[in-house]
Amino acid sequence: MPARLIDRFFELEIVGYDDAGKPIVNRTTLGNNATYKLIYTDVLYCVLCFALPLVSLTFMNWRVIIGYRAAQRRRRRILSSASPTGQ
Repeated sequence: MPARLIDRFFELEIVGYDDAGKPIVNRTTLGNNATYKLIYTDVLYCVLCFALPLVSLTFMNWRVIIGYRAAQRRRRRILSSASPTGQ
């Protein structure tokens, strides 16, 4: 099954095959539904391609900043607790 038909599983139905072996498809009632098209193409596209990556990137950057600040605190503690030698 071609990869293009997998993401449109509920929108298309295979009604047969042509001489070259390519599927002949028709749209289902769901594929013709305007509300489904609006939700699938607009809302889910924005969520999956914009909001989800933005939220995950923000979370990961926040965790990196927290780790960096903790490392700085540990380094300051180590340097301040070390006694100077040779004085």
